[in-house]
Amino acid sequence: MSKRFWRNYAITMLVCLVLAIAVYALRGGFAVVEWEAQAFFLCDAFFIPAALMLCVAALMFVSGDGLFDMIGYGVQKALRLVLSEKRQAEYPKTFYEYKKAKWDTARTPIAHLVAAGLTFMALAAMFLFFSGTV
Repeated sequence: MSKRFWRNYAITMLVCLVLAIAVYALRGGFAVVEWEAQAFFLCDAFFIPAALMLCVAALMFVSGDGLFDMIGYGVQKALRLVLSEKRQAEYPKTFYEYKKAKWDTARTPIAHLVAAGLTFMALAAMFLFFSGTV
């Protein structure tokens, strides 16, 4: 694992932790005394950032290929109609050229989002087990 991954992972974990604390406070977790109720609120607090990070990672993964490419190319093609012909010549003329240029660029890394989401999902499962609802 690279240094960049660990930096991105730490930032993502910090964001998830802030979200978890906010959800825990909004649900009223700080006012509850019983351990089972606190574990239930902690389960909710850790599950929401986990689901959010995993959904963002899934969207980033599918945005790199498939239907989103076709939609993006079509929207860009329509928006370029207002440009001058000289400026239009700078952009790809066919979908194949657009796709080839896109694959030449580096893909956005999502491993840190998946790792943070799975970490928080495991914590949510642990607190669900401790809450006694399972």
